[in-house]
Amino acid sequence: MNTEKLNSWLGVLGNIGILIGIVFLAIEVRHSSNAVNAQMADSIADGFIALNITAITDPAVARINVIGMYEPERLSDVEAMQFSMLIRGVFNQYARVHRLYRSGLLSESDWALYAREAASTMTTPGGKLHWEGNEMGLDFLADVEPYIGQDSNLDFRLGRESLPVE
Repeated sequence: MNTEKLNSWLGVLGNIGILIGIVFLAIEVRHSSNAVNAQMADSIADGFIALNITAITDPAVARINVIGMYEPERLSDVEAMQFSMLIRGVFNQYARVHRLYRSGLLSESDWALYAREAASTMTTPGGKLHWEGNEMGLDFLADVEPYIGQDSNLDFRLGRESLPVE
């Protein structure tokens, strides 16, 4: 009889131990997931920062970007190619963010921020020219289209009507 009680208690203690192990495992998975999400956010930011640093540190690139976005017809052939490569980098970053969104690694609200910026870029004269000449995928377009016309924090002109760029 004592052996049965002992076995019963050992079974209960074993089950409690398993339950505690599962709880600790869940906590560890959550911490790991948070670390991956933080690393992903840093990676996205790093991609955009690298593009922005180029325009910040090189006035010629900034000039080409501004003219290319708002008055692309003023660009020389070489400048048009440079602008095309610059904006391709920007859209590649948006495509990267979109893949994370589609795979469920980026929340709807985080995607909305990037989608509004992508839509804003796509609707500038230069962005439109680039977009029409380069395919990005129908799923990307479908996920960005609802944000076209919405306010974005993307304003290279800082709210000015025009930038006198020589």
